[in-house]
Amino acid sequence: MEIAVLKGLKRIHFTGIGGVGMSALAQLLQAWGYEVSGSDRARDQGRDAWLYRKLEAQGVRLIPQAEDPWDARIECVVVSSAIEDSNPEVREAKRRALQVVKRSELLASCMLARRSVAVSGTGGKSTTAALIAQIGAEGALDPTVVLGAFARRYESPEALGNVRLGGGEWLVAEVDESDGSVRDFRPEIAVLTNVSKDHFDLPALADFFRPFLGGARQIVLSAECPVSAKLATELGDRVVKFGRGGHVEARNVEMNRTGSSFEVAGLRFCLPMPGRHNLLNALAALAAARCLGVPDRASREALAEFGGLRRRWTLVGSPRGIDVVDDFAHSPLKITSALATAHLSPGRVHAVFQPHGYGPTRFLWKEYLQTFEQNILPGDWLYLLEIYDAGGTADRSISSRDLAKGMEGMAVHVMQPHDRTELIESLKRRAVPGDLVLVMGARDHSLSELAEDIVRSLAGLPVSEPVQR
Repeated sequence: MEIAVLKGLKRIHFTGIGGVGMSALAQLLQAWGYEVSGSDRARDQGRDAWLYRKLEAQGVRLIPQAEDPWDARIECVVVSSAIEDSNPEVREAKRRALQVVKRSELLASCMLARRSVAVSGTGGKSTTAALIAQIGAEGALDPTVVLGAFARRYESPEALGNVRLGGGEWLVAEVDESDGSVRDFRPEIAVLTNVSKDHFDLPALADFFRPFLGGARQIVLSAECPVSAKLATELGDRVVKFGRGGHVEARNVEMNRTGSSFEVAGLRFCLPMPGRHNLLNALAALAAARCLGVPDRASREALAEFGGLRRRWTLVGSPRGIDVVDDFAHSPLKITSALATAHLSPGRVHAVFQPHGYGPTRFLWKEYLQTFEQNILPGDWLYLLEIYDAGGTADRSISSRDLAKGMEGMAVHVMQPHDRTELIESLKRRAVPGDLVLVMGARDHSLSELAEDIVRSLAGLPVSEPVQR
């Protein structure tokens, strides 16, 4: 498989290979016959060993992230938007006049090598893309899939689960909007899940999405999103809408803490994921499936068997009748959806939140405060962990303590634990049978280990070393 942006090149190095989007492309290139290497600060620090073991099991060669010594065979360096120009490998690549390719540019080029379905939006991208992929497989399309999350169906002792290698002509991929690069993608079928303030304000996001949608043969948009509705007026009859008032609308909906069932065009569907946001993700996937020519009956079978994604409402355990859920929610929209889903259970909610960066926390400050004030109910507790520090030259003049102070005067029980040990001890004291503990945050794989530690502690077991997957 030749990728235009890598024409004539075979030895590709990923700087920051541990990122979910980067590791997905590294596995894809390795499978397509490239010689792939990579480095990551997390690996050098001894973190996330399970992830790097799986990459090595697929033939990816891992080296320490350093300027020198370096592998002279490397012909091209791939970087994500999180990698700064001051990174030693970027400096060395430029010194050697090597080609430096952005992750988004590489993904866009991979998609041009196949017929493509691209899923973007500010929430639900991974789940929707995985649902489309599963429907495509059920409908005999055998798609290749590139995700920004780990799908249980695609996991194995060697595979991370964020890539599916298919023999068909279609490639289904999640396209991130967080750096604006979505405007450079030209899929055949473009899916936009929703648009809300996250990384950028709404006018900027709309400008990013216009070229992404405008170049597509068919477009899937939410009938319930105001920004999408405005975009739809500019795109004509190529648009298929999902949600209330759309072409693909759910009727006779029944929801509970484990999933939902609903009817579309008289056909009954069952979805083993709770929450109205996941119902909308399923409707978006069903709309995209129709664009692919997959009949609704095949989609129904695929949705009923969906195995879910890691850190997308993952029930880690229920010690003493207390559910502990691990979830990727980190933006106001996603936190609102996660808390609404949590409140489908009858007990109190203990919401543990780790903000996922200094810049996003500052940018979404007002929205975070409104979200917690409106969605942390009387009796619930909010536990604020310190902001996740991804390194680099970020302005660190803001903290979770500031966020907690911003909620003074609100009817919200909020605590900022000194560390995770104090958090776990507080949960042991407060949580009772029927309650739900919801661990939320992005990018930090150790949050899953924290959720597992909470389960062990609530069960009366000693907290162990982080689990190696």
